Amino acid sequence: MCELLTGNQGSVNSIPVPDLYSSHEEADSRIILNCMYASQQPTTERVIVRSPDSDVFLLLLPFSDAISKPLIFDTSSGNNRKQLNITHLAATMPKRLRDAIISLHTFTDSLGTDDALEKELQDDDLISHEEGISDSDDEL
Repeated sequence: MCELLTGNQGSVNSIPVPDLYSSHEEADSRIILNCMYASQQPTTERVIVRSPDSDVFLLLLPFSDAISKPLIFDTSSGNNRKQLNITHLAATMPKRLRDAIISLHTFTDSLGTDDALEKELQDDDLISHEEGISDSDDEL
């Protein structure tokens, strides 16, 4: 069961959301379903996914076209926090490359390369701020 939590003047409301019921066991794949749902809500301005997991980053890229609002990946390691504009990054990549990422990740994940990718995601020189990374919410 999945529920939508909303806050209003100090109280929390819980509403069941049947559209989000699924049999996915992995949280990584459920994130995409939740992003798609959130982007369809009229009050949503942007969808922000906060995770230190590089798997989530790799899943967001190929599915970004299915998310109708700006998609931001908020990631951190220690004191180093980055916000990547997935919508912008995905738009700069050919669709075939984005689609191939899932297959490539499945193969490389078994080789234990996630640590290297997570280090790259934290690297200040990976992509300039103008190309989709910011260090704070103010720059979004």
